[in-house]
Amino acid sequence: MPEPSTGLLPASVRPVVKVYLQLVKRIDRQQPDPADIQALRHMLHEHPGLWRLAGDLSHAAALDIIRQLQAGPVVAESLKQARASLMQELGYPAASPLERLVIEQVVLCWLHLNIVQLEYTAVIRQSLVAPAADHWERRLSAAQRRYLRAVDALARIRKLAHKGGVALDQIQFSLAHASIRTAEWHLGLEQDLADPPCDHLGLSLE
Repeated sequence: MPEPSTGLLPASVRPVVKVYLQLVKRIDRQQPDPADIQALRHMLHEHPGLWRLAGDLSHAAALDIIRQLQAGPVVAESLKQARASLMQELGYPAASPLERLVIEQVVLCWLHLNIVQLEYTAVIRQSLVAPAADHWERRLSAAQRRYLRAVDALARIRKLAHKGGVALDQIQFSLAHASIRTAEWHLGLEQDLADPPCDHLGLSLE
């Protein structure tokens, strides 16, 4: 089982995490007890958010990418924290289900791109012959395209949400922005100076 990710669990399921992990430990063997499997199904049905502890493939993929770097524990743990922090900064906890899927891809592609960039820099230093250099150029370009497509998808979803009537202050909250103006900039919006909001406040100078 991959290293559990408890940071993104709903608060409602955290009290049963210990019981769940004990059950998973009993099942994680060649011939698990059918009663334990049934108990697991029942627990997952009662607390759907628990699936992330063992079935979060995005989290497992991120851990695998970090392991491939073969870095020491300081760098590895820092990258895990960087992933968690970036997801928070992108508004993951308050995001819609669709946004969450895209945020996971943005962060996963960010990790992959930066590790490929490190590998690319290391091998290019060795003055590789043209075919090998071309291989690494193509690999880096592919990683950049995947990352930029994921970022673009997230931006499009949030712009569509705004056009669909989602209040700007809610988008600001989901993005964890300090001000409405920052959210407007993020969405590519400009204030309508011909019809500013202050004209609709109903205030009088009398």
